[in-house]
Amino acid sequence: MSKSKSGKSGDTDSADEYATRLLEGPLSRKRKDDVVNTAAAGARTQLGPTRVSISPLCSLAMHLMAAATLKGQAAGRFPRRAHWWADFVIGTDLVHSGDPWYLFRANVPFALADGVSAREIEAFCEGRLEELDDATRQHIAFVRGVIHGDLPAECWARQVELVGSERGTVEYMVLCLLLNTHVRVAQALGLAGDAKLADVKAILESCVNGDIELGDPDAYDAFFREFPWPDTPRV
Repeated sequence: MSKSKSGKSGDTDSADEYATRLLEGPLSRKRKDDVVNTAAAGARTQLGPTRVSISPLCSLAMHLMAAATLKGQAAGRFPRRAHWWADFVIGTDLVHSGDPWYLFRANVPFALADGVSAREIEAFCEGRLEELDDATRQHIAFVRGVIHGDLPAECWARQVELVGSERGTVEYMVLCLLLNTHVRVAQALGLAGDAKLADVKAILESCVNGDIELGDPDAYDAFFREFPWPDTPRV
């Protein structure tokens, strides 16, 4: 545990206090009964109830990454479908074989509402990428290149062409890094993933049958479009 300048374990320093004030003030935003203002809140959304907490500075950094990249999505600077594929790629690629995946329970209902089919999600989960269209396979390759630190120039160029601008591509890359951080923070806190293949199939079936309510991607975008933080600089 870090120590403050006073030397007392567990105390916060001035930077932590400043970050906390930001999170409780201009960066605080109520959504129903929850305050969406920390990475731990993000972990709760994705992984279920937890009492864990993380450094306010870490929370602030992740909060700013989310505001920056999702304003880009809300403005249409990268395809919204690409977001859900980033969830699925990162949720599966960052776990050991046999361990439950991250990010599926929260995002499958949004993906289906946004036009991604249950067949496509199943094909991805079972490794049948040849059944996906070229644009989806490109998104998947780009996400993997970003999070694994191996992004060939050709893959970058194809992504810029697909997205339509370098700015949108950079914003999508920041989203990938944000989701990567969500999963790594959860793992560091000992929070397991939420779904294996059988669970994903059950979620898909429940969504298709109407037992699980689909998400509202337009409302999701609207929340970040109105988020009180400056938009990302123009590239």
